Amino acid sequence: MSKPDRLRGAGRSALLRPAALVLPLLVLPLLCAGYAHASNLDVPPAPPAAPESRLVRELLEVDAQRALDAERRIRQDALRTANIPAHGAPPSTTPVKKASPPAPKEAPIPRLMGIAGVGAHLSAIVESNGREVIYRSGTAAPVAGRDPGLRLLRIASPCAYFLDAHDRSLAICVNGVNK
Repeated sequence: MSKPDRLRGAGRSALLRPAALVLPLLVLPLLCAGYAHASNLDVPPAPPAAPESRLVRELLEVDAQRALDAERRIRQDALRTANIPAHGAPPSTTPVKKASPPAPKEAPIPRLMGIAGVGAHLSAIVESNGREVIYRSGTAAPVAGRDPGLRLLRIASPCAYFLDAHDRSLAICVNGVNK
């Protein structure tokens, strides 16, 4: 390389040297700012500010007070319609009568569900106390099911004739007519 070429190259590099020193000084802060901004992307954003707990508590208290007032009004209306004083009557000095035990109920009348068979070999299907019982002609006691206390006398379509536990005659018919 000739001397004038070297001087020309030297002049250029002399001009570039200060720019090369200044450029990193300008770029370095920009890089740091960009890195700091990029590092914030990993952190989730903060949730919005929650309402003050005092406000929530006040709303709950108002709601509870309204519910109590409504219940009081309902109770007062019920007491007024029943003509009962709000604070209750003073206790009476008369003795309270004890309720007598209820009279024993008679067993419900059994229902004849159907008659099946041919000729003299008939069966009566009776529902008694929610259970089915089967009687066969010629046999007084049931042949299947729990004994309801009835004894078969005869089967004559559409009825079956029984004796109950008190020896009363009872006719139960398919059409619901009981004699």
